[in-house]
Amino acid sequence: MTIYLQWLSRFSGDLRAEGEARRCHQNLRAELYARSGAQPAPTWNVCWGLVLGWDGYREGAAVLLKQDGRIAPEHVPIVLDDTDIGSLAQLRPLFRGPAQCGFLPILHVYVERLVAVGAVHEALSLIENHDLGGTNPLLLEVRGSVGERLGRWDVAHAAYSQSPWPVHRVRAAMVGAIAGVSEKPADDLVLDEPVRQVIGDSDRELDQSEIARRTAFLHACLQQSGTSWLVELELGKLSSRQRRCAEADLHFHQALSKAPQDARYAIAQLRFNNLTWVSDKRSYSPLPMLPEACTAGWEALALNSDPVETADIRIWMAFESGDLRLLPASLSDLSPRARGEAYDTVLDTGRALDAWLESLAIGYSHRCVSSALQTLGKAGFSRSAVHLADLVLSESGDDFFVLWETAESIEDLGPDDRPEAETRELLDVKKRFHQRIVELSQFDFKNAIRAYELVARVGHHGQAEGLLLRAAKQAESVSELLAVAALRRRVRAAPTRQEGLRCLTRARREARHRLERLQVAYELFCYGQIRDARTLLMDEGVFADDQPLTHVEVIVVLQCRQWLADREIDDLVNRAVHRLNLDHRSGKLGEFGRQYGERLLTVLEDSAPLSERVSRELDSALVDPLPETAWPGRSDDDWAAVRERIDSAVDIEQDGRPLDVTACLGSADRARSFGLRFAVCDHLRERMHELLAELRRAAPELPAEETPVYKRHDSGGGSRTIQLCDLWRARLTAAPGDEEEQAVSALQAFFDMEQALLRQWESRRRETSAPKLRRTLRVAEALRESLGTLLGSSERGHAHPVLRSLYRHIDLDVAAFSAEVAERIREIRRELAAVSATEAGGNA
Repeated sequence: MTIYLQWLSRFSGDLRAEGEARRCHQNLRAELYARSGAQPAPTWNVCWGLVLGWDGYREGAAVLLKQDGRIAPEHVPIVLDDTDIGSLAQLRPLFRGPAQCGFLPILHVYVERLVAVGAVHEALSLIENHDLGGTNPLLLEVRGSVGERLGRWDVAHAAYSQSPWPVHRVRAAMVGAIAGVSEKPADDLVLDEPVRQVIGDSDRELDQSEIARRTAFLHACLQQSGTSWLVELELGKLSSRQRRCAEADLHFHQALSKAPQDARYAIAQLRFNNLTWVSDKRSYSPLPMLPEACTAGWEALALNSDPVETADIRIWMAFESGDLRLLPASLSDLSPRARGEAYDTVLDTGRALDAWLESLAIGYSHRCVSSALQTLGKAGFSRSAVHLADLVLSESGDDFFVLWETAESIEDLGPDDRPEAETRELLDVKKRFHQRIVELSQFDFKNAIRAYELVARVGHHGQAEGLLLRAAKQAESVSELLAVAALRRRVRAAPTRQEGLRCLTRARREARHRLERLQVAYELFCYGQIRDARTLLMDEGVFADDQPLTHVEVIVVLQCRQWLADREIDDLVNRAVHRLNLDHRSGKLGEFGRQYGERLLTVLEDSAPLSERVSRELDSALVDPLPETAWPGRSDDDWAAVRERIDSAVDIEQDGRPLDVTACLGSADRARSFGLRFAVCDHLRERMHELLAELRRAAPELPAEETPVYKRHDSGGGSRTIQLCDLWRARLTAAPGDEEEQAVSALQAFFDMEQALLRQWESRRRETSAPKLRRTLRVAEALRESLGTLLGSSERGHAHPVLRSLYRHIDLDVAAFSAEVAERIREIRRELAAVSATEAGGNA
């Protein structure tokens, strides 16, 4: 009941009912935790299955919900497949045969998916046969969707207008603008909190059926002479979800300029989210628009000062700009996911890991899984990392975007010095991710491009070429054509160059915005089409003094400067500097003007005279480095302070006393924080490996004639090296007989001396390394003790099935690390014993 009440309340906009249902659901989870030690029973398995299913762990939930080989009909939607076809296959048996399911939520989901795949008449027939009344909002949702799918905007408006639900009120206003049923339907929309949530909702990336529906909406919009802010907003969402980010920004900007005040923050947040993708290194068509994204975030924060509601914006901007003052001093009110990202931004690994694990206990989030996976994997917990990667494959095996983002997280995890079995597991899970990503990339341009870059990076060039060929056929928008041309430019073969030029020809013909045309001109320059590129620039008037260019447009033109005249470059630089100074002084750039200055200097960095001139002429605030800022919530017991105290304790000689890690923690609660214990173990392991590497590089200071040739690091000019060369030359050129025997004897005497010097060198090395050996031993023993306390009873007996399974794999990694550390300790003690024996022999 709590699950379906939450589901229904989200649609209906009843925030009070949703809050109460969520509270009851949390009570259910708490009861399951409290009874975790009791004997498992089928009913408790069903309870856990429902909780896991609602929390997003559908695959794990389906196993628990099966009773006698089947799942109860009312439980099926909770574990339903994400894809339209997959969910229809799961639901269809419930509506075949004489005993059709009459449970309204299941009927609603089923007919909704039928509409999504185009079976609109079958959907209408089903809801008419059930005779559930024409004014039920769930059924009105279906009738409205059918109207949109068929382009019957008057029918869709009539259906949506009968529903009081906020999502339907918004849809009614949008389709009313298209159908022309009223002059200003968007102005009649009441912007209460539920409606604002609908406006600001940013769904996941679109599948093909949803793209078809939105494309029909787009075509209807293009037939209108004017568009309302709601229609501009919907067009922006459509472009953004297809990752046509530059096009989306134009629509969001228009919507923001026309929207009423109560809707502006929701739109500003969507515009900010969209711009963060443009400069993202994973974007398939990147533009250097990080400064614009920061300004958009600053404008959004000006519309809403609540630190909790704006947490995502603040965390992203703090990470990208380095200004940690953007983060609230207290993170306790943030969601566990946002809290983890905030702690990660301030480099508090332990608290970040605690927050991500807390988030996974209340709901599946592939980004929290990926963050925990990276943290564990980089610390060498490879079994745990592979287990989390398998979790994503299991729960999101049909979601390209989730798999792609997670694959990016595991790509940096290399085999290092892991055992062969762990290396095989890691390589195997990477291979399975790549295979599934390629399978899912077949029907969508942005996915084909993403898969291409991932596959090309690992050296599968034949497969990568096939993906790029497919992407070229799927490319539709200007940004997509530009992306193919840019990738093709990196491949020097003539046929691929021709294909890139064909894409540019299409892009030039279809480009509607100046920024797109400037990007086309840059690519044409790169392809050697200098005349066509200059014609484009001239047509856009970029060299005219009275033609204002945006900051990013100037950057794109300056990227073409190797093909421009010196006078044109000087004029563009003057205009760029003047516009930046003017906008900075007026406050138009917000608090991030230096990022605009840095971008301009970066594009000119290969020209020292231009770079120095710009540095002189820009306002100092645009070029001075950002002063170091501290997080307002920093304390003496956060991870940076704890790590510093551990390092100080390691570096101070303590006469054989063990390293007391507990004394370094201050008031930090080690017992309650798994993340803190993990961070301590990880840092001690790093210090141990650093010290061992220093020991391997350590060499005693001895005169050249007492240093073995084998241990010299010069370029072969030492006296003993020269002597060895002379001896080998004499040996190789000696005549048979006495001369040869003398040469062999001299060479053997040299090697005997070399062995004596090597023993002496090793003895001196041990003596000089003794303090560092003792320090390494203290760190290794502290690490062994910390590994022994990493997992407590609360982790090993965790009630949540997902976390309990994760901790089991962490326990396996701990056992492997403990064995490794024990071996290190034995080696160090043997070295120290040899030092003691040498010292005793010397004293005797």
